[in-house]
Amino acid sequence: MYSFVLLVMAYKALIHIKDFSGKEILATGLGFALFLVLVEKITSKNIGDMSLGLSIIFGVGYVLILRLLKDKKYQASAVSILLLCTVTSEIALGNTNHYSMNQNKTNYTSDYDDFRTLKNELDDYDGNGFYRMELTNLRTRMDPCWYDYNGVSVFSSMAYESVSNMQQELGMFGNYINSYTYNPQTPVYNAMFGLKYLVDNCGYYLNDELYSSIMQNGKFTAYKNNYALPLAFAVNKDVASWSSKDALNPFEAQNNWFEKATGVSDVLKQVDISNVTYSNLSTFSDMQLSVGLLAYSKNTSGASASFTAEIVPQTNANMYVYVKSASSDNATITADGFSKTFDTDDGYIIDLGERTPEETVYVDVPIKNSAADSGTISFYVYSLDMDKFKEGYEKLSGSGELKITSYNDTEIFGDITVNDGEMVYTSIPYDTNWEVYVDGVKVKADDIVKISDSLMGFYAEPGEHEIYFRYYSYGLRNGAIISIITIIIATLLIIMKRRKVLFYKKNKQDKWLLLNENAAAFDVSSAANPNDTSISGRADPPTEAIKRDLPEDNSTADKTPDEEISSPEKGSDNA
Repeated sequence: MYSFVLLVMAYKALIHIKDFSGKEILATGLGFALFLVLVEKITSKNIGDMSLGLSIIFGVGYVLILRLLKDKKYQASAVSILLLCTVTSEIALGNTNHYSMNQNKTNYTSDYDDFRTLKNELDDYDGNGFYRMELTNLRTRMDPCWYDYNGVSVFSSMAYESVSNMQQELGMFGNYINSYTYNPQTPVYNAMFGLKYLVDNCGYYLNDELYSSIMQNGKFTAYKNNYALPLAFAVNKDVASWSSKDALNPFEAQNNWFEKATGVSDVLKQVDISNVTYSNLSTFSDMQLSVGLLAYSKNTSGASASFTAEIVPQTNANMYVYVKSASSDNATITADGFSKTFDTDDGYIIDLGERTPEETVYVDVPIKNSAADSGTISFYVYSLDMDKFKEGYEKLSGSGELKITSYNDTEIFGDITVNDGEMVYTSIPYDTNWEVYVDGVKVKADDIVKISDSLMGFYAEPGEHEIYFRYYSYGLRNGAIISIITIIIATLLIIMKRRKVLFYKKNKQDKWLLLNENAAAFDVSSAANPNDTSISGRADPPTEAIKRDLPEDNSTADKTPDEEISSPEKGSDNA
């Protein structure tokens, strides 16, 4: 909607561009540049120096082109072509490394039927039909919409920025604004967001202890999450104070949530880096390696560089890697039976599956020659403590899970048991339009918690409860009333205009305008032929034309001085 409004505004401004002075166009350009600088300073995570520089350059270009378009010395068609080329160039330079423009339609449609068949079988297997699932490899962030499944991945202008921030801070691939994409995650994350099934479509290695294969169709293999939790479940009340922003890295953010929810700490443990080899880089300090924030410095300025980290697990455990750096386009992880190259500009957690002390994991991170000679890289390696995870999971599962009995697009019904010192946590994004009822009584606003400024939770008395969630947009009723009234008024105005009930003043003005035009036409004709006193050669005398166009009116109350015009006949007699 906002894109449509902006396009309409831009169109209106463009067609009236000649009404603006050069100073006004220049002032608009300066205001645009100032706005970009403020955005970069206030929300620097969403715009980099390169984006800022290109935006300012194109802004200057648009100001110059609009100034040329206003100047009559330059052909409008040529300037319009220049404007089109500038817009096309901006689109071509706008983050094209994040998408491909040469995909065939069959790449998206060829496996659709296979997935839908598997999804229908999965619905029958689940029975309830209300669950979240994801793919191990998403082609687009809109795959949940394309394949029609309830996923974790989101790309929507309606998505809350606070939720996107939290997802990024938990190790999801995202943009900190309105989108985040699932990649195989830790069991802690999967439990937090009610991920019940994972469908492999790329031969991804999944730990048999965490996932169980249940069905297959074509290239799709469906796995059941052995430690799934529902949409809502009871947790310790400490979760109300949890914030993803308080952690140094995504693994610690998940650790903090798990500890507050269950009382079990350090479910994810940091793995030491065994060795690092360098190319055109100074060595990292032990402190940097232990903290996970690596400060690099190139030995040769302006040249490419790289380092390779070697990790040897201390015990059999599921391992995870997180690398983030704007100085590198991508990184590559290799291990026994595993290889993956991934984007490091927007870091996210990589699931390496179960690893043993007998194998070595290699993480190669190249640094671009165009990158600064010094900078920082976020580099974390963690493993799952399975015993601690099971201990915490047992506290969250069972009677404390929400048993969904029925649901529709705007309502969810279910049963839950809450113990002393517990509250209800949900993976539903917080929204004031959600209403929660416990045993038929609406939960007060003070008892609804905004967890990490993103998710909804609420307090309930200990015991068994019937839970009812209802989503109702409070602006819907007022908006509908305003729309209906507007439609009625617009309809009445159209009817009245067609029946000429309104606008009588405009018709009256048009009558006198017609009179003046005919009189003026006669004066011009007379001036052109001063000796011609006849009326031959003219189709109609002015008075005859006026009589046809005006209603008969013998009154003189409304006459104006314009009516006192001598007729052609009187003019002939005088001649």
